[in-house]
Amino acid sequence: MGFFRQGGKNGLIVTAFPLFLGLWGSIVENLIYSKKNIKHQLSNHFIFSMVANLESGVKIIFLYSMANL
Repeated sequence: MGFFRQGGKNGLIVTAFPLFLGLWGSIVENLIYSKKNIKHQLSNHFIFSMVANLESGVKIIFLYSMANL
C-alpha cells in the first residue's frame, strides 16, 4: 500500500490518532452519561458515535494513502 511507503510508522500514528481520540471521547462521554442513568439513550448514542468514528478513521486513512501514491 502507498500508505506505508512514505508515511511509515508516523503516517499510521497520524491517521490512527483522531480515531483514538474520538473513541476515548465517546468512552468518557459514556461514563458521564451512565452516572445520570440514561442507559437506553446512552447505548444508542455510543453505537452511533462508534460508527461515526470508524467512518472518519477510514476516510482519513484512505485520503492519506491516496496522497502518498
